[in-house]
Amino acid sequence: MNKDMETSLYNDVYLNEYGFYTLKNLPKDKEREDYYKNSYYQDNMSIYLTKYTEQELYYKKIKLEQKLLLINEHHPPPQGNSSKNRSYLDVGCGEGFDLAFFKEKGFSVLGLDYSNAGIFNHNKNVLDDVLIGDIYSSINYLIKKKSSFDIINLDSVLEHVVDPRILLEKLCNIININGIIIVTVPNDFSILQQYLFNNKVIKKPHWVAPLDHISYFNKEGLINLCNCTGLSCIDFLGNHLIEFYAFHQKTNYFEDKSVGKECYFAIIEQEKILNQISPQQTLEFYRILGKMGVGRVIMGLFKKTL
Repeated sequence: MNKDMETSLYNDVYLNEYGFYTLKNLPKDKEREDYYKNSYYQDNMSIYLTKYTEQELYYKKIKLEQKLLLINEHHPPPQGNSSKNRSYLDVGCGEGFDLAFFKEKGFSVLGLDYSNAGIFNHNKNVLDDVLIGDIYSSINYLIKKKSSFDIINLDSVLEHVVDPRILLEKLCNIININGIIIVTVPNDFSILQQYLFNNKVIKKPHWVAPLDHISYFNKEGLINLCNCTGLSCIDFLGNHLIEFYAFHQKTNYFEDKSVGKECYFAIIEQEKILNQISPQQTLEFYRILGKMGVGRVIMGLFKKTL
């Protein structure tokens, strides 16, 4: 790699002891607090949509059904005891789609988030299943209550926190002995992203967002971090390959934001086709991508090390 390009690509981050990247200069607490208040937790929901298309809702349903397949494979429902529901904790539950889906499937659900604005707009039926406030305070409350859960979901959360290890260590106190922690994060500084940058397809690392994302994960780094908290990886998956659109000048959404939505809807159509062929085979396809460390998003399933 050209030294000047390397300096530019990694200018804002460093490779930490776990093997993933972290911001060199952390934003001040007040800056982040103001950013999150204005971007995430207000009633105007600037990062959320007030309405989704039928395509988008169907896509969300497909991804949740895939998650349920994974859960049933690694933590099947109790046999001969239909009255014992599995429990599902969604940390950073956002608009509540996970909570609503798994509640309908018979899980007892609980969500944690700083605001219920997104849930109020999209899934009012789970408003009573959410603890609102600082997530760390809510987790400490659950630890004090000696609560425990079969499934803990962390979807697009870990990259935002200043110390992801502390969050995972706290969650280890409330996961059942055979429970699963599902961690989904963006796959950043990937081989594909580096290729795009090195070949001047993109001009800068657009995925670096200093006020938003603190950590920039990859497969090895995420697994190493979880191992250090007493969690072992039992499954690992990649996801859609939207970054391949960057290779065509007319669909390079990194450099032309106006085509980003079209690329996103194209991914939805691809997912629909894969699901129609076979949801199980689609998961196997994503497992292959996971082994390769490829995909815009990566998902790891972890259990406590016995």
